[in-house]
Amino acid sequence: IIALTARAMAEEKDKCLAVGMNDHTAKPIDLPHLFGLLCRWIKPGMHDQVESGHEQEAVKSLPAMLPGIELADLLEKIGGNQKLLYNLFEMFCQEYADTAIQIRALLDQGDRDSAKQLAHKINGTSANLSAMALHNVASRLDEALRQEHSDDLPALLDQFELQLKEVVLSIATFTADMNQNTPVSRHSPDSAKT
Repeated sequence: IIALTARAMAEEKDKCLAVGMNDHTAKPIDLPHLFGLLCRWIKPGMHDQVESGHEQEAVKSLPAMLPGIELADLLEKIGGNQKLLYNLFEMFCQEYADTAIQIRALLDQGDRDSAKQLAHKINGTSANLSAMALHNVASRLDEALRQEHSDDLPALLDQFELQLKEVVLSIATFTADMNQNTPVSRHSPDSAKT
């Protein structure tokens, strides 16, 4: 059993090992590290040969980066699996496209705990999606919401909303381009908004 936690500190690993886990790794998932752990614990003959169930598609037509998303890094995390890439993008937009609006509404209703939970979720998810600018501001927003009072909160929410819009627009543009079976154009943030 390999524990997957949001914390990479040594004491977190020690706690996991103390309760019977075999090993520990932290989010965001680093595939080469995870595969190394799996190879350490899964011995030859302990498993059946598993077919991947999909052909790896060529990724040469994809840009190295989309506005707000480090696409090359994301593709490395998911082993170049384009089908998974599209699924991750679709799930992200369905789950998080209106997160800034939701957080503002929760704060207006006085539900700071739910706002904190939502900020924490998108903080981790944006790191896994290699949307690092969004992750950085979401991390600061997450921290600000954990404080009883933060003067930075309105400005952080504005920054968060801008970064989120960039990522969602980038995903929408990318998927529209790919659905038309045309090479993905390398949009700048400004040209993508027109």
